[in-house]
Amino acid sequence: MQYVRQERSTTGLDHIIAAMNIFFNTFAVNCRKQICKIGEEILPTVLYIWTQYRPKDSLKESIIELFLLQVHIHHPRGAKSQERGAYNSAKWQSILYNLFDLLVNEIHAIGSRGKYSSGSRSVAVKESLIELMADICHQVFTEDTTVLEISQPYTITQSSGDAEPSKRRRIELGWEVIRDNLQGSQEDFHVVPWLQITAQLLSKYPMSFPNCELPPLLNILHQLLPHQRRGERTPYVLKCLTEVALCQNQKTDLKSTHKLELQRTWSKIWSLTIRSISFQQIETESFGLLGAMIQGNLVVTDKELWKIFSGSACKPSSSAVCCLALVMSAYSVPENLDIGMEQNNCERNLDSMLKEAIMKWVLSCYLEEEMEECAELPPVLCSDFPHLTLQKILVSLTMKNSRAAMTFFQNDAKCVQHLQGKEENSFSGVEELYLQTTFDEMDIFTNFAVNVADKNVTGSRFVINQNLRETLECCLLAMSEKLLRSYTPKSKLDAAEHLVRCVSILIGVLGCYCYTGVFTEEDACKSELFQKAKSLIHYVGESISNSTKKLNEDAQISSLRTLIMQCTKCLCNCTKNSANKMVSNLFLRLLTSKFVNDLLDICTNLMTFTGKPSDLGEVDLVGNDPEESIMETDNQVSDHLFDDHSVTDISDTNESGEMQNVTGAVSPLAEEQLTKQDFLHLEILRFLCICATTVQIQTVSFRASDIRRKLLMLADGSVFDSAKPLHLN
Repeated sequence: MQYVRQERSTTGLDHIIAAMNIFFNTFAVNCRKQICKIGEEILPTVLYIWTQYRPKDSLKESIIELFLLQVHIHHPRGAKSQERGAYNSAKWQSILYNLFDLLVNEIHAIGSRGKYSSGSRSVAVKESLIELMADICHQVFTEDTTVLEISQPYTITQSSGDAEPSKRRRIELGWEVIRDNLQGSQEDFHVVPWLQITAQLLSKYPMSFPNCELPPLLNILHQLLPHQRRGERTPYVLKCLTEVALCQNQKTDLKSTHKLELQRTWSKIWSLTIRSISFQQIETESFGLLGAMIQGNLVVTDKELWKIFSGSACKPSSSAVCCLALVMSAYSVPENLDIGMEQNNCERNLDSMLKEAIMKWVLSCYLEEEMEECAELPPVLCSDFPHLTLQKILVSLTMKNSRAAMTFFQNDAKCVQHLQGKEENSFSGVEELYLQTTFDEMDIFTNFAVNVADKNVTGSRFVINQNLRETLECCLLAMSEKLLRSYTPKSKLDAAEHLVRCVSILIGVLGCYCYTGVFTEEDACKSELFQKAKSLIHYVGESISNSTKKLNEDAQISSLRTLIMQCTKCLCNCTKNSANKMVSNLFLRLLTSKFVNDLLDICTNLMTFTGKPSDLGEVDLVGNDPEESIMETDNQVSDHLFDDHSVTDISDTNESGEMQNVTGAVSPLAEEQLTKQDFLHLEILRFLCICATTVQIQTVSFRASDIRRKLLMLADGSVFDSAKPLHLN
């Protein structure tokens, strides 16, 4: 870093900063104090690079990563004081204030570039920048300091001459800065980044939010909502309101005057949100906000809420189903909605009318003659839903006390496998280590005792409504039968994906019944739903068998990988008694030895496949996971928000063509080295490994020992080649 201020090649700078990030990540665990001191020495120089060099996106990304690392090392889990685990110094505090000032200016610059740019442009700012800004705000916002004078040594151009005095300027701090920026402009490009920052800040540090700031912030966000027909800000306003609702739910010491004012504002927001669920563009955010308000008991609801989940206001979606689960946990399902339901069938109990309507809405189950005419598949078969949420809702609806059943399922033991991929932070373990080794009194043994005491709660106390259970089975069987009739051996693998989703619903319902103690696993295997699931999985196996001859076709490979990923979601290798475990056991009973052997044959064939590594732009590295796909799209569309096309970059004129092409060595474990066939191979291996390790006493149609033996043969010296990226992975 000694001569980095004289470096004019942004490619060279990019590699230097990237190397530092690797260095800090590697040594952070054992050398925290030294890493903090090194950071305090070099960060003023890095600030100088940002302000003076107008770096490109890739370099800014690396710099942001460097800042984030240093903030997390100095302040694990947001710790502010040394007693809480922070590493503080006067020099570090100065860097934080300067970094805050720099980021505020950067966000304003991004907004200005967006306002005057031509063509379509995303109003969102990259999540990494938002996360960094939120972390910095958490550290520098204090109740007693609103204005501060800071020195800016990084703005001085260093030379061999005499040292120049640092520039000084006044900066504003506190939540007033955020409120002013939310109100200061009507332009989405200016408002949206601050909405993102507010949401992130409340999400990560809800208890640091001052109680007195709740009413004014909520009023500002409420005023931004009516502009939903103009601009792109509404999804971000709704997300921000969701975090405010969740934050308020954790506040137990609010003044009564604040509570009354907040309740009035929330009631107005509730009305606006109920109307907005019909807009597909903001449906996800609207349901998220409704769920947060219900969770915090912020408004008084009425029976009209249930019409959303029993009528034609919207179709069942992932966000709608999650909201329904929260509603069913918070309230008892009313007997009826006084909308003529009781006239449909006088012999039925009134308390089952609404439950049946919700059930049919979830499954898009119409009258038989209407189902025959409707060629469109129900949404539950065409898209992914949160694991087992749909099934838990359906089973709870068949119970006389649906609220108790839903609460029972919500307290179900969480499966580690199905929690993976939800915002994994590779550095969070290091932060936890800092905290555990900082305090004199550690709570790790207390936590361990709680985890060891496994609560073997049974649901045998639940009473089932036989009429509703029969209705649910009829709807599921009708949906399955329709799917089987539409399927042919020549159908594409996409059709087989629908079959797996249907299987997941059938065995998910059976598994949830088993978990509540309504019937045993053996009884479930004798049921008509299980037999129908067997028929469906048979055709899935046929599709896999037919695809073995087309492993050189990209479309076929991608579809097969998605199909295997769907199958993997039905498995669970946890040891705790849970609904996930019950469902996994039932799914394993469906698999035939031919199904498993076909997958093993594909693995054997792919071991010797030779093909060109796929470009990152061509390979869908995250499969068809909807959440991850959305995140990937967001990142792509906001990439250019760091560009300043009006300014010529120094590197554009000073770098040679040779330097621009230098990218460094790529790790043999990197995803860029893998082909589409390799990704499929790894996905099948994952599925088979879970199958082999999960099966213990259960009665299944295949031998786990055979799977283990054949998988080990893949690593045999005659086949295994350590030079191949696939084999290393």
